Amino acid sequence: MLASEQVARVVAVAEALGYYPNRLAYALKKRKSFTVGAIIPDLNNPVFPPMMRGIQDELDAQGYTLVAANSDHDLAYEKRAVNKMRESLVDGLILATARLGDVQVDQCLQNGLPLVLINRTTNQPGVNAVVNDDAAGISLAVEHLVGLGHRRIAHIGGVLDTSTGVERCKAFLESVGSCGAEFDDRLLVFVDQVTPEAGKKAFAMLLGRNTGFTAVVAMSDQVAIGCLDMMKEEGLRCPEDVSITGFNDIPLVDRIDPPLTTLSIQSRRMGSEAAKLLIHVMGNKEHSGEVIKLQPSLVIRSSTGVPSIGSSSEAVKQAVVNQSRIR
Repeated sequence: MLASEQVARVVAVAEALGYYPNRLAYALKKRKSFTVGAIIPDLNNPVFPPMMRGIQDELDAQGYTLVAANSDHDLAYEKRAVNKMRESLVDGLILATARLGDVQVDQCLQNGLPLVLINRTTNQPGVNAVVNDDAAGISLAVEHLVGLGHRRIAHIGGVLDTSTGVERCKAFLESVGSCGAEFDDRLLVFVDQVTPEAGKKAFAMLLGRNTGFTAVVAMSDQVAIGCLDMMKEEGLRCPEDVSITGFNDIPLVDRIDPPLTTLSIQSRRMGSEAAKLLIHVMGNKEHSGEVIKLQPSLVIRSSTGVPSIGSSSEAVKQAVVNQSRIR
């Protein structure tokens, strides 16, 4: 009997008896579970599902099982999730939750757990990551607005304990300076959460400062959507009164009113590249410090246009008065 026939008979008998291999026992014996953990900060954020799909597809192709957790930005939960995954003998970990100086990252490095960060990186040395080229993306947005004639451009920045918040803000300041646009610190507002609600509040704050801005570079599409919501509440037109740009090109931003000019990122590829890098790191634990940056591309839609004559329309002036009264 051929070896292949013997294997087929054994498999058939095992299936008939309902046998399945005990992977936990195998993992304990070999110290290899063929399981990878991933922690993301917000499953409701449309940025992350394509990343998770990219991770899963690549891991599945290489014989690994993905175990995922959603932290809802809860530091205590993130700590518990990392500990549970380590206790379950995952072979490696992909984190989308990293903050600058992240304690969980330090613990993984100290314990020798293979680690790759995704979407965000950190300021600790020796960390592997796959991220967007945030600086390149923000520069494209600023250059686009300046090319349309905008000179008073505001920025709604992200959370400043994350690399995305810091890098995008830094890139905005550098790009505004190099493009010759006007700037003062009143044109800079930060959100504490990356949500439409936070974007609404930030845009209202900008209006209340009466800075005469004609465009806003929002750090994400969700924040930009909040800006558009506040503009509609105040009777402002986009882009006639204020132009808005986002970042990420999440689903359906091409169908809102007006369709959003934004930076399109390679979310699914980011997940795939993170999984590939982790598999490499798991096979070579001395490998560290590689940061892969994926290039975003500017998608121009109807939310950006030439600024109104005189820098500020009557509608903008009235909205400024309204917000000043509220404040």
